[in-house]
Amino acid sequence: MGRRRVNITHETERKAADLLLSLVPKDGKSVGNTRLSELFLQQAKKRLDENFGVEVYWQVRDGLIEKGQLERGRGKAGSVRLVGDAVRLPKARSHRYRKESHLYEAFHQTIETEWIEENDIADYVSEISAHKGRKATGGKWTRPDVTLVSVGNYPFIPGKSVEVITFEIKPADAHGLEGVYETASHSAFANKSYLALHVPDDNQQEAEDYIERLEKESVRFGVELITFEDPARWDTFDVIVEAQHKIPSPRDTNEFLTRLRDDVKEKLQKLLK
Repeated sequence: MGRRRVNITHETERKAADLLLSLVPKDGKSVGNTRLSELFLQQAKKRLDENFGVEVYWQVRDGLIEKGQLERGRGKAGSVRLVGDAVRLPKARSHRYRKESHLYEAFHQTIETEWIEENDIADYVSEISAHKGRKATGGKWTRPDVTLVSVGNYPFIPGKSVEVITFEIKPADAHGLEGVYETASHSAFANKSYLALHVPDDNQQEAEDYIERLEKESVRFGVELITFEDPARWDTFDVIVEAQHKIPSPRDTNEFLTRLRDDVKEKLQKLLK
């Protein structure tokens, strides 16, 4: 059942709609219904000399959604945001990470410092593996951007435990579903696979909708989905979906490890002794 309509004149509703639109952020960001309705009722009394009840807010809001001027968003109690020509998006700010390859070094360094601390990893080897040629790795989807191999020693498990963790990094202009499938393909040889999306501060609003779709696919494929604003700052990383631990064939894992750089393989062998 729909909401019961409030009996107000067409002219009053038009003015109320204009008022409500003026209160929604012009950059396309969402605003919660609770906050917006309170502001709307206050301003209606001040600007229109109308003592509306909250039901008028819902009636006007729903009318604007039907006309395609507002759309629903996420959040507690729901939210709305401007759409179409009413949105004035800020110009994207230039940043030094113009290409995917520009992200690798800083991202790798963060993984080798804060990320391993967060995940309680003491013994490991890692490398930027994106630069390896296709012939050496078996193809594009068998070549993660960053690879980390942790070595653990547990009192009740004989021998040493090896966990292969891969990271697929995608820049701000390459957040398609292919990234999920590419990351999922790493489960053929890796225990955990991460899809890491670069979402700069000026790209947050644009990213909201497609991240929701990527989230669903990541859950379906058991891929960890993370976003980051700055690859060099751990405090800008955000985990959207937790990774599932996979158990690939030891033969396939071993084959993948043979493709590591010689110095990395040498260090790994020492850790396994």
